[in-house]
Parts: sequence; structure tokens; C-alpha cells
Amino acid sequence: MADTKSSGSGGSSGGAVFVTVHYIEFTKTSKTDKTVRVPLPMGSRTVSPVCEVKRFMHKLTGVHPTQQRLKLVGSVDAFNIPATVRMTRRPAREPAWDITIEGLTTYEDEKKWRWKFVCDPTDTILDLKFWLAERLGGAIQAEVIQLFARRPDSAIQSILAGSESLLKIGLKSGSVLKVHYVFPSQTKGHGAIHRTEPELVAFDDPKNQTICSNFRLSVAKYADRPYLGTRSFGKAAGERGPYVWQTYGQVGAVCVHIHTRPSCDTICAVD
Repeated sequence: MADTKSSGSGGSSGGAVFVTVHYIEFTKTSKTDKTVRVPLPMGSRTVSPVCEVKRFMHKLTGVHPTQQRLKLVGSVDAFNIPATVRMTRRPAREPAWDITIEGLTTYEDEKKWRWKFVCDPTDTILDLKFWLAERLGGAIQAEVIQLFARRPDSAIQSILAGSESLLKIGLKSGSVLKVHYVFPSQTKGHGAIHRTEPELVAFDDPKNQTICSNFRLSVAKYADRPYLGTRSFGKAAGERGPYVWQTYGQVGAVCVHIHTRPSCDTICAVD
């Protein structure tokens, strides 16, 4: 049974499960083995246990989350509940090359959601998430960030796991990672909320309050930018061809033709 403690607010969602963390406290003249119990909120859909432990240990010891390495104590297929973790400090970083992280839908002329990172090959994806969360001013926690990259042995983008090192993934100088954000819904039964930008865009224009009106705005503003893409698949070679794109303007023109049907007048009226 998990080691739990009630917070006094009533209900299981108000309690906490504890993780025991062993670490070494360094002073100028000595080092001491320490143990601390880290509370984790029960029933939370927004908190990663690993990220929460790292944030707690950062406040307690001053060791930044990117400098911590956490390892579960126990043999293969055997560990205690509640879990016991050992925290160590990673060796000094030796930044060697740059990578770029940009929004999943960032265009070449947009710089707001594009960042450069000087990386050590032993940095992990979780390290990048913590650094990116700081760049965003702390408004977003590391666990809601998802990073994508094309691995050397793959033709498609794949989600990168937090524990993987950049060296293991095969990323190198000049690599580009894509980022988007997954916020667990606070409503029971609802799926996650996916966003391509960390901030929600506010629309004050009363004429632009629907998906349809927003699409028409995009057609007018980004007529020459790619919107819908397809690519062929060669069954013999087993490889996909390059994307062939239709622009916002081209798709918008098709929608105008669809709009000529009377049943569409109230759905997507053209100004």
C-alpha cells in the first residue's frame, strides 16, 4: 500500500503519496548522506512525478533540475512501494554544439517561438524541457512540453522521451526539434488540450469568433503559405515522397465554390 498522508482537505485528491529520496549534501569541509520524503499530489493529471521530485529537490538543495540525475532504487522488476530514489549530480556539462527548438507550426520568418540551445551530448530531453520552461518564464511546466525530431533511422517525426540523451537519439549540431504543448483537461472524461503555442491567442474582433471566420482570416493573411499537404507512398521502395502543398489561398478558393450551395450560407458566409 502506498505511503499516504491526508492534507486535511478531505477526499483522496487532497492527500499525497510520498517518494523517498536519498542524496548527498555537500559542504566546504564534508559531505553527508541525507534522506527526504517528497510529497506528490494524488490524483493529479497535470503533474509528472519525476518533474515534481526534481522541482522539490531544487528548492531543497539548490541543485538545478537539469543537473540532477534520479535513479530508482531496487533490482530489476523489484522495487519498494512507496518508491525510493537516489539523486546524484551529473558531471560538469561541456557544451559542444547548437540545436534549434521551434514551434510545430513556426514559419521561417517567425522568431517569437524559436530558441537556440548550446548542448552537451549527454543532456537529456527532460533537461531541454526544463530549460525551455524557464525560457517561457515559468508559466508552463516542463511536463506539458512535447518535443519532436526526425531520428537518423526514420523518415518521420517522432515524440522524444524525457530520459533519452541527445547522443543516444542521434541529434547533432544544427538539429531542429519541434515543440508543442499538451495540457491535461481538468474536466473528467475530456481528452488532453493540444496547443502549438504556449500562449492562447485572444481575438477581440466580433467578426472573428468561429473556426470558419478564423480560417477566412488566415486565407486573407497567409494566402501564399502552405496549408494542406499530401505525399505519395511508393510501395515498391517503401518510402514516402516529398510533400505537395496547397496554399491557404488555393484551399480558400475551393471553399468559396462549396459556399455557393445554399445550405452553407449560414455556416460560412463570405464577406
